[in-house]
Amino acid sequence: MITYLVVAGAGLVLLLGSLVVGVLVGEIRIGGRGLSGPAIGDAAVVFGLVGALAVANDLSSAQAAGSATVGALIAAGLTQRTVDRLADRADPPPLPLTGAVGVLTAPAGPDGGEVTLDGLRERQVRLAWSDEALPSGTRVVVVSVAGNRLHVARL
Repeated sequence: MITYLVVAGAGLVLLLGSLVVGVLVGEIRIGGRGLSGPAIGDAAVVFGLVGALAVANDLSSAQAAGSATVGALIAAGLTQRTVDRLADRADPPPLPLTGAVGVLTAPAGPDGGEVTLDGLRERQVRLAWSDEALPSGTRVVVVSVAGNRLHVARL
């Protein structure tokens, strides 16, 4: 039983490490299919826990190893399927910024300034400039976009 618990502990460390730090085990290819770090860690956790439960319920060594292996394969397959689905999702396209409305968080002029745009997805301060000097707190509209800077005008 100790061996199964050690495998489960090592799998838990790998699983948490893969989720927190990134993919520790890049991807292991088996016949054109890949297994990610989370899938391998999850399989090891399930293998160890199912094996330990089987031993605790007085199953033979062969039955414990067999049930642990089946559980690990199912867990790895389900986890990898979930990882693949998440990886295949496309990021949403960026919102068009021209015409967006916001508030200056710092005075803006030809030399620069800062604006926060209205909207649920806009929580960051962006660099901005305007043709005229505008005080902080002025409501503005985005006229154009140049790189990561927004050209704004009084609303």
